[in-house]
Amino acid sequence: MYKSLKNLARQSFLYGIGSALMRITGFLLIPVYSRFISPADFGILAIFILLISILNILFGIGLHAAFLRFYYDCETVEERKRLAGTVVIFLLCFSAIFSLILIANEGWIVERIFGDAGFVYHFRLIVATVVTEILFLSLLEIYRAQDRPIAYISHSGQKFVLLLGLNILFIVYFKKGFLGVLEAGLVSASISLVFIFFSQLRSIKLSFESGVMKKMIFYGLPFVPANISSLILTSSDRYFLKIFTDYSDVGLYAMGYRFGLFLNVFLVVPFSLAWPTQIISILKTENPREIFAKVMTYFVLISVFASLFIVVFIREIYWALLTPEYYPSSSIVPYIIFSYVFQGIYSVGVLGMFITKKTRPQLVIFAAAAFLNIVLNLVLIPRWGITGAAVATLLAYAVIPVLTHIFSQRLYRVDYELTRIAKIFIAAIVVTALSRFGEGLSLANHSMYALTILTLFPVILFITGFFEKRELEKALSIIRQAAPGLNRADRRG
Repeated sequence: MYKSLKNLARQSFLYGIGSALMRITGFLLIPVYSRFISPADFGILAIFILLISILNILFGIGLHAAFLRFYYDCETVEERKRLAGTVVIFLLCFSAIFSLILIANEGWIVERIFGDAGFVYHFRLIVATVVTEILFLSLLEIYRAQDRPIAYISHSGQKFVLLLGLNILFIVYFKKGFLGVLEAGLVSASISLVFIFFSQLRSIKLSFESGVMKKMIFYGLPFVPANISSLILTSSDRYFLKIFTDYSDVGLYAMGYRFGLFLNVFLVVPFSLAWPTQIISILKTENPREIFAKVMTYFVLISVFASLFIVVFIREIYWALLTPEYYPSSSIVPYIIFSYVFQGIYSVGVLGMFITKKTRPQLVIFAAAAFLNIVLNLVLIPRWGITGAAVATLLAYAVIPVLTHIFSQRLYRVDYELTRIAKIFIAAIVVTALSRFGEGLSLANHSMYALTILTLFPVILFITGFFEKRELEKALSIIRQAAPGLNRADRRG
């Protein structure tokens, strides 16, 4: 069992590097954004990013998930090449048609969203960026299907370097503000697409198989409304904030949300990338259900601890990275980061639908959560502003793993360790509550206080009997193995 868990951890780590490289740019540029883009302009940028996310879903129509699932059913290399070629040809044609429709109606779309026709050029930029990104990601997905994480990391890293450098060039040197962010996105995506296309020529055979494509569309389409519902959860709050407050509040919320997304970028997404390939491997072991249950427990443990680290040290993080005008956004970080803990739990618990290829329940799950999120946004944002939006996000996300558990258990039952998971959340609630009492301390004293209450998390788990005997024995074994190396290092010092 531990071998399967170790392999999953390795794959998650490797894909995590690639995933982080494609998304970490937004974090590394936070000091640049806070110094060269005002909260109001950052709010406008947040609305454009929301629009990009919507278009990514509509252009992709769930084919990335479908490709990965159908790739494993191919028995020969030739079949896999034809499948990849079919997807690329379809996306090229579909993207061209859809883009022309959007550009033909660009004035009407921009006016409805922003109330200002002056953003037409920005709209054209993001349409071109989305088309380029969809094609890039479809080619990158081949490396994941082939279980080639190093190649995945290589192309992600190349794109990361381009995007980071071009953002700094356009924002700092050319002083283009949030427009520079959009232009840098298009240029970096275009160059990256050229590189990966020539790298993947041997993995693609440009033929179109309509029968397979039809099956993939039917498999992937349920992901579209599910992904749109998911997007409502992650991003609709910006639009409601725009209606009930102003762009400055949207900008503050978007900045605080970026820190909450830290968990998603460095843990949830990497795990989600590695998990589908590992499900198939684990199913071939003698005790797959036991392994699946352990994966859930350990994922919750790791994700909650990582979240608590950010929550208790958020004051220090903000001081190091942001200007004072963005400090008020720190209040929403705990709500957002724990929302992504629930998102991660969903990623683990969805395995029943993945195994049986029955994806339609996801539509019901995300539609219900999205509806709840909209209702809560309408109720809470007028009263509490950005805090109300964050609370709405947390409550809506909490519904997703509950509904997923209900549906997925009917398809493939796993006896999860619910009592142990409950102990993790109880310990997390205690630590999060205690973190509030350190707000009046100086920065140095707060750092000591934060470190102290963070250590309470494993202590509470130990006191409540969370750890099993064999887990403690395994931990002691690892420590003993590491101890000789540490002792030798001390003697050399």
